Amino acid sequence: MRARDVYSSSNRASAVRRARAAPLSSSRASRRPRARRDGDESTERDDDGRGAAARRLMDALMRDEEGDIEGVRRVIRMNPAPRPLLDAIEDGMFSHTHWRRRGVPNVENAAHHSCNLALSRSGRRMRCRQSNRFLADLFLKIEKETESEISLNRFDLFHSHVFSNNRGRCGILFHAKEYPAKDENFDVDLGYCQIGSSLRFDENKMRLRNLLWLSVDRASSVLALLDTHKREDLLVVPELHTTFEGDWGDIKADVFYFHGLANRKPHERLFIFPR
Repeated sequence: MRARDVYSSSNRASAVRRARAAPLSSSRASRRPRARRDGDESTERDDDGRGAAARRLMDALMRDEEGDIEGVRRVIRMNPAPRPLLDAIEDGMFSHTHWRRRGVPNVENAAHHSCNLALSRSGRRMRCRQSNRFLADLFLKIEKETESEISLNRFDLFHSHVFSNNRGRCGILFHAKEYPAKDENFDVDLGYCQIGSSLRFDENKMRLRNLLWLSVDRASSVLALLDTHKREDLLVVPELHTTFEGDWGDIKADVFYFHGLANRKPHERLFIFPR
């Protein structure tokens, strides 16, 4: 069972029914996470509302507002992304990735449990080496800045979604806490990738599982550590603290970083799947 299958909207809905207030991950599919029917105006309003909430939060980050921003625990000011990476996000990632496809190896013994973490068996990297290093460094920075509240492993943080929108925003949404262990506190079956999980369900940590990197301009960027406890307007499934990547913009690529490949340099642990 692939990770994208585990986190389909139908499985998330089933998880809500089986576990009260049990946070999980968002869908990795490009479609909207809720199936619409003709005349389903309430669902359309919900989708539009989440998108509007996401745009307002990004606007606040872009304005560099003084004081607290609701739903943001901490803002970290950073250097800008490499120009080739910004160009790739704006133009489309596929044409900026190297032609060579790289096989996804067995990460932290996932294959032993029939777990396929990535979207396919092989991914790509950027042609710009500096861009690859920047993307890998973002994952490392998140672990450092959260003081190990988020860990780089196949049960916690290992993937993100690159997006842009018609307002000129370029960003990356990170989802952590992917596969909490099934136990008395979290009685939800997430498939093969959950087997052997060392991640214990903790409501206070799950609300902090969404992180947003945003390019402010060609001279700076920000990394925002979100807290969705009081921002249900951002969540597609509030009980699961699930933000949907498509609400932030048009998804250009999914980026996987497998820290468990310890015999490789950080940028060589990167696998990109353009959309």
